[in-house]
Amino acid sequence: MQKGNLFRDDSQKEIENCLRKIIVNFCFDIIDKNGSKIFESDEFEDISLDLLKDIIQRDSLHLPSELCVWQALHRWSHRQCRRRHVSPTAANKRRVLEGAQYSLRFLTM
Repeated sequence: MQKGNLFRDDSQKEIENCLRKIIVNFCFDIIDKNGSKIFESDEFEDISLDLLKDIIQRDSLHLPSELCVWQALHRWSHRQCRRRHVSPTAANKRRVLEGAQYSLRFLTM
């Protein structure tokens, strides 16, 4: 690899990373403003655990009540249990949530 290409590759990676951050922030802004609609959508049950945690831990998430988060966690964990072909018991739901339930702000409910 030539020296000139190395610098172009590095600067292109920086630009791509910057654009990626802008797009992710833009998407989270939309999620923040439409939290209730997002949680109520059927597609919400299909997101990854990491994305679920990222969303529910946001301080900027606009919701009428933290109860919306609790209901969303209930729906999401129920769906994940069904996907794994296990009964959606409380213990199995806790297992699939992997601690995400502790992000609930119980004192604001």
